[in-house]
Amino acid sequence: MPFSRQVQDLISDFRGLPRSYDAAGERPPTPLASLIAVIRERHRLDQDCPERVLVENWSKIFEGSYAERCHPVRIINQDTLVIAINHPVLRSNIMMDSRRYLLRIQSLPMCSGIKRIVARAG
Repeated sequence: MPFSRQVQDLISDFRGLPRSYDAAGERPPTPLASLIAVIRERHRLDQDCPERVLVENWSKIFEGSYAERCHPVRIINQDTLVIAINHPVLRSNIMMDSRRYLLRIQSLPMCSGIKRIVARAG
């Protein structure tokens, strides 16, 4: 329910805004449920994708503390996984064993197309 003109003027005074308010061009706010539905559809949040599969299986790919100290950033060109790793020694260790990790990644559903792992400071 919109506020009366007097209440709108009081709110404008309180916020330090000018009182000249024209509600003719204003449209009512969009309900939150419809915004969430649009976001789900636009970003395909209900559908499986390689990124979601990687995040859900991250601790299976990188065992122990490695899984806690690195995370997937994005997939580039549908074949390169970018991983954020802060510690340089950890980055070196992961890149030396990247073939083993790549085989684990490729065995996951929807991830067989990933051919490379790239480590970035994150």
